Amino acid sequence: MTRQMKQVMNYSLYPTVPAVNGFDDNFECSSSDAASIIPQIQQPDMDQIFDDKSNFRMIDGRQFVSCDYLFDNPGYITALTGKFTPSTNSSTISGHSHFSHRTESYVWSQQSRDIFAIAALGFGICNVTPKQILKIMHNYGLTRERVASHLQKFRIAVAKQNNVSVNDLKNWFKPTQTYLPELEYISEQWKKETFKGFGTEDIQKLVTQYDIRQ
Repeated sequence: MTRQMKQVMNYSLYPTVPAVNGFDDNFECSSSDAASIIPQIQQPDMDQIFDDKSNFRMIDGRQFVSCDYLFDNPGYITALTGKFTPSTNSSTISGHSHFSHRTESYVWSQQSRDIFAIAALGFGICNVTPKQILKIMHNYGLTRERVASHLQKFRIAVAKQNNVSVNDLKNWFKPTQTYLPELEYISEQWKKETFKGFGTEDIQKLVTQYDIRQ
C-alpha cells in the first residue's frame, strides 16, 4: 500500500467544495457553520480503497484517483492530509469539522476612501501607481491588486464627475461630490505650472492634518 500511496501522491484531482448561494465579499464560514453546509466527512478505510482498483485511473503510466470517487468520498482527501503537501493551486478539505471557507475582503470606510483620495490626487491622479498609494496606506491591510482596482474606479468616477473621459483627466481634477480641504489644496497646487507634485512626506502631512480634524 505504501507504493500505491506514493503513486497517488502525484494526483491533482480534488472535489469541489459546495458553493453557498448569495454570499458576498464579507462571507465567512466558521467551523460551526460548516456542519450546516456540508455533511460531516467520514474517514475511509484506506486498505479497502486501495484494494478496489475501480477507484483509480491509469494515465501515462501513473495512477490517479478517480474523480467520481473523490466526489462521492470527500473523506479520502482527509485521509491523505499530512502525508503530502498539495500544490499551491489546490484546495483541500482539512478535517472533519474544521472546514472553513473565507473570501478575504476589505471594506472601504469613509476614512479610508478620503485618505485614498488624498494620496491619489497628491501623487497625481493621471500617473499615480498603487505602489505609491500603499506608501501612505501601508497599515490599512490593502493589497496592490485591491488598490489598483479601486484606483481604476476612482479615476472613472472623477472623470465622470468632471464630465470628461478618463484619458482627458488632469492632475488638478478632484471629486466634485466630496469636499475636503486637503483635496482643495492639492487641486490648487496642481494648477500651478511650476508645480511638480507632492512627495510622500508632504502627502503624509496632509493625511495627518485630515486625521486631526476628524
